[in-house]
Amino acid sequence: MGAYTQGKKVAGDYDSGWQKITLTSAVTQHTILVPMMRKIGNEVQLKGAINMTAPGTIATLPYKPVDEFGFNCSQLSTTPGQNANVYLETDGTLQLIYASTYEKGVWLNEIHYFIN
Repeated sequence: MGAYTQGKKVAGDYDSGWQKITLTSAVTQHTILVPMMRKIGNEVQLKGAINMTAPGTIATLPYKPVDEFGFNCSQLSTTPGQNANVYLETDGTLQLIYASTYEKGVWLNEIHYFIN
């Protein structure tokens, strides 16, 4: 892997820089931890946090994964063991499947995957 420069091709890989994720109407973005994604080469990374009151679709991501993925994400809580399950489909649909509590936000930082 080569060095990365935001928005430029370096050593055969392209770094898109951080881009804001377009969320569905069921989702509220965290006031400070804005949901964002970044593509470097064939890897996509997410960061930020979201709030939802029930399971449902978070967003449809423009970078489609090679396989379906499930992620165990931490929640914005000081209570031990609070987590959420997030599922990414091959069409880019990102869904919140379960959360220990819907009163706390969900970190997206644990989500990273590969594309073709």
